[in-house]
This record gives sequence, structure tokens and C-alpha cells, in this order.
Amino acid sequence: MSIAWTRLPFRFEDEADYTRRLQAWIGEAFYERLPAAGYQVREEQIYFAYRVAAALHSGRPILAEAGSGTGKTFAYLLPAICHARLHGRPVVVATATPALQQQLAGPDGDAAALSRLLDLEVDARVALAPEDVVCDLRVEGAGRGLAGGRRIAGRTALLRWAASSATGVRSEHPGASDDLWRLVAWNGDCRCDTCPRRGYCRLTRAREHGRGAADLVVCSHDLVLQDTLGRDRLPPGRLPVLPPFSGVVFDEGHRVAIAAQRAAGSSLAVGAVLEAVRGVAAQGVRLRLIRCIETAEEAVQAFAAALAAASEPDSGGPRRGVRPEAALAAAARVLRTALDRLQDEMAVEEGLHEETAYAQRLSTYATRMDAAQAALTGLGDPARVAWLEKQEGAAEEVLWVVPRDLGPIWRRAMPPRTPLAFSSATLAGPDGSFAYAAASLGLRDALGARVGVPFRLARQVVCYLPRDAVAADGADFWSRVAPRVAEVLAATGGRALVLVPDAGALRELRACLDGPGRLLWEGDAAPEALLREFASDVGSSLVASNFWEGIDVPGATLSAVVIPRLPLPGPDPVVEARRQAAAAAGQDPAAAVDIPDMTLRLKQGVGRLIRLESDRGVVAVLDARASGGALGAAVEAALPAGARRVRTLGPVRRFLEAGAEAPVRAAERGAGRGSG
Repeated sequence: MSIAWTRLPFRFEDEADYTRRLQAWIGEAFYERLPAAGYQVREEQIYFAYRVAAALHSGRPILAEAGSGTGKTFAYLLPAICHARLHGRPVVVATATPALQQQLAGPDGDAAALSRLLDLEVDARVALAPEDVVCDLRVEGAGRGLAGGRRIAGRTALLRWAASSATGVRSEHPGASDDLWRLVAWNGDCRCDTCPRRGYCRLTRAREHGRGAADLVVCSHDLVLQDTLGRDRLPPGRLPVLPPFSGVVFDEGHRVAIAAQRAAGSSLAVGAVLEAVRGVAAQGVRLRLIRCIETAEEAVQAFAAALAAASEPDSGGPRRGVRPEAALAAAARVLRTALDRLQDEMAVEEGLHEETAYAQRLSTYATRMDAAQAALTGLGDPARVAWLEKQEGAAEEVLWVVPRDLGPIWRRAMPPRTPLAFSSATLAGPDGSFAYAAASLGLRDALGARVGVPFRLARQVVCYLPRDAVAADGADFWSRVAPRVAEVLAATGGRALVLVPDAGALRELRACLDGPGRLLWEGDAAPEALLREFASDVGSSLVASNFWEGIDVPGATLSAVVIPRLPLPGPDPVVEARRQAAAAAGQDPAAAVDIPDMTLRLKQGVGRLIRLESDRGVVAVLDARASGGALGAAVEAALPAGARRVRTLGPVRRFLEAGAEAPVRAAERGAGRGSG
């Protein structure tokens, strides 16, 4: 029996007393002990911690929104640590980015800071996806084939590192491209059950390290969802990556829905299926097998043609929809039949060549075909949605077939009453409710908590909503709005982040905008390099479609966020599925989906501006739809509450020149205070 509760930082007698003691200890930590170490008292942070603590103890999911600068991580880590010690099993903290994982569990991270400041001896460890660790056998094989292998820049350096690294973790060799990393990384084709290194390799050590955490296991959204949903499909002898846990906190919770759909869905890459089909052939195989290979190859190529014909055109977004056309369904059925017959013959071949390298290769290809069969089976199912997506660094688009409703996913992935906390700066819709986020995540009975930011936004921000804003209709929108963007950049002296809805809009604006000042364009360099250049070159402006969230540039370098066009969702298949669900429920899709989705993204973009109490700046929205009607109300909800609205650029210049106390004439004020 676990006695982990003895490691709690307080004593308690029963369940009710635990709740009281936990609240008292959280209050002591935030009101006394952390301020004594130089941390500020933030009422928003303390309220947030109380609400997360109550939700974890109740076992109900919670959607918890807290603005930038609140200190969300400390606020959920303290109750999570206590919850883990009460139940004797760690809490999983899942994030969308590796950087946040290191911020939480690194040697100088938040967990280590709390451990030091509050004498907690927190055991927090990062759990890695197997694909982020080298396979010792593949490293040896790649080293032996170095002389004859195809030339890839950096290959020799990677193999030298992989052969000597104690951990074999990808983050130790950050310069490796995806193409290069695949030479040495573990993948689903690796046969761990028959591997001579089994139980002694670096992947095993990495898994054991993560599974040994007592308090916190930090990992990616993808890992916790794939690991929990895939436990019933693990091969014999392979343990899950994550240990048994007592709860999950999803930081950056607004990004969980897509990760959950992928984890519960299936994918198919035509090139990978074709490679598997062709790879089955070997010298001296039976004639019947050869005929099945030829039939399957023809079926794969016919399916690829039907898929291309049924795909929506590229609209600049991350995903392309796939129409449920009869020709595509027919091609999928033919391919399924061809793969079934081929796999039957492959099973015969495995029996004829037991315990040979050829038999192992056949087993690997069969696993790939099983995954493709799952996607083909779901294609056309009205309970599922399909899209094509090209990942960064990938050679081809991947077909995803995923469930529309995420509700059953949580019941399948998590034991009953496992508490789930979704933390983010952007979860509430324009009406302040969590209805849209809850529906997107498939949560039926979620609690909600919302706190603002600890900044004085009325003094730190001015919102520019021009009287003569640009009408959003017409194919020439970007040529008409470009001069207005230039006017704002001239008024702010650059120092601006210009955010556009998608990659297509980025291309169109680039064709029309040339200054003033130096412009940095997303795509011209790696994101990290662009951000470093922007931060170091005061007066430059950064134009991007993927920087609405996840970037932090405090100080005068970023003094304006310019939004030429409202980020209403385009023809995205995921959003379209939500629209259809809203319509089926008798709701207006625009009100139930489009406007809340836009509001969340707008709040993310606006949140880039103020990161410190000393920051100040301007939010400029140049789209005429930002004033009046339902969209105007949503924009007001997304803009900083209490921040001044101005209609001309004169007060913008004076505000930036004179500081946050610059007066603004009443006649130049806009529609008033926002509700968000």
C-alpha cells in the first residue's frame, strides 16, 4: 500500500480536513512563503490555484482560463503535487511544446523552483515519446552503412553523437532534421520483442526514467493521448510510456482537441503504403504473392488518384478537406480488399520463412498495412472527419480519418473519475462562457474558472479601431489594407507584430507591403531565428500567420500588434465538422463556431503585446467588421478590458511617445470598454 500521503506538506484527518488543509497551505505558499522569496502576490493566481485544487479533488474536468502573466504554472503545480502525494500516483502535466516541458521539469524549471522555495523535494520528470530517443540497433546499422548510405548533410556528426550519447535523446542534438533523425530514431517498425538489446537499450532507460516519477510526469499532449488510447494495442512485453497516474493537467489546453482527434484516429500516407507493398517482394517468392503485390500496387495508385480528385484545393490553412465522393469510397474498398488478400499471402510467407530477416520485414509491413486499413475503414463514416495534412519536413501529405465527437475518447483513455484540468490563456468565448471549448473537447460536465491578468491594461494599452476601417469583401482586400498597415507601422516606428489569418494571406500581403522600416517575414528563416532577429532589431516589424500564440517578446521591441483582417476560420475540415454539429443541434454555425473560434485566436494574438508590468503598446484592428454587430461585440470581448479605444493615429503616436499616462481626448475614444 502506498504511503505517499506522508510526503504531503501538511497533516490531515479525513477528506474534508484534507480540503481545508490544502487551501490553507496554498494560501500560505502564495501569500507568505513565495513573497518572502521575492515573488509578487497575485490574487488571480491564488484564485486559479484554489479552483484547480477543488477540481482535481472532485474528479470533474475543469476549463481554467488565466491571462498572460498570471503565473498559471505555479498555480496548477502546487495542487497537482498534493493530489499526486495524496493518491500515491503522479499527475501528468501535458504541454504542446518541448520548451514548456523544460520550463516545467528542467533543472532550473518551475518544479525545481517550488521544490527549493517550499522544501517540497518535488520529483518531476520528462517522459519522452519513443520516437524522440535513438534505437541502439538502428544506430549500429546506420554506422555500418555509413560508407554506402545516401549523403545527408550532418549524417556523420549525428552518428558520432548517437554512438557516444548516454541518453540518446533528440533534444541533445537539436540540429538534426526530421529526415536525418529518422536514420537513428526508434519507430513503430522496430521489433523490440526480438531485439538483442531488449531491456538494456537507451530507449528502455528513458522509459524507466519517466515511469519512475513520484510527483509529476511532464510530456506532450500527443504522448499522453497516444499512450493511454493505445494501451490495448501494445505488443506483448512492451510497457506503456507513462506510469499509472492520478490526474492530468493539460497546459495550453486550447490545443488539445486536434491532438486528441489524431490520437483516436488513423492516418495513411500513400507513399508509405506503396513502399510497404513493394517491399514485400523478395527473390524467389511465390507467383500468387507476386500477383497480389501487383494488384495491391495498382489499387494504391488508383486510390491516390481518387483521393487527389476528392480533395479540396489548398486555401492556405494547415488542413485540406476530403469530400465523401463515391469514386473515393469505391477506390478505398478495392484497396482494402487488395491489402487483405496480400496480407493473407504474407502470413503464408512468414510461416515459410520463420525466424528470418525476411519474416521480420513482412511483419513490419503488415503493421503498416493494418494502420492503413484502419484509415480506409473509417473513410466515409459520418461519425468521422477526414483531411489531408502536410507536416513540416514531410515528403507528402498524410490522410487523417478521425472521430468528430471527442466525448468517448476521454471515457476510453482515462479511468473513471480521473480529473482533467485544461489550462490556457484563451478558453472562454465572446460571452465569457466555455461552451465552445467544452464542445470542441467533447466535455459534457466540465467546471469553469476564469481570471484576468495582473496588469493595469487601462494604462498599458490603447486599441486603434479606425473610423475608416477597410471593408473585408472583395478579392483586392490585401492591396487595399496594405497602405493602412504601413500607416500604423509608421506611427509606431515599427516594433510591431503583424498577424494575418493564414499562409495564403501572408503571401498576398507580402506582394503589397514594402515597409516602412525593416520587415521580417515568416518563412524566410526558422521561427527561432526570426524571433531572435526581431527582438534584437528594435524598429523592425515581424509579419506572420503562425505567431498568434507561443511567442514571448517582452519590452519595447514589441509595442504594437496589428491585425489587418479578423481571423475567422476558413474552409478547415475540423471547423466544418463543428459547424455541421452545431447546425444539427439547431444552432447558428456562425454564432456557435465561427465567432467563438475567431475570438479565441484574437485573444491569443492580443496576448502577445503585454508580457510585463512595464510593457505598453497598441492593438490595431483594421477590418471594418470589428465595429458593430456580432463580430464587433466579439472583438470588444477579445480586446483588453478597460483599454482605451481610439479612432485616429494621433493618440497612438502620443501614447507611445509619452508613455501609458498619455491623455486621450474623449472625442477620440471609441466604442468604450470591452467585456473580456
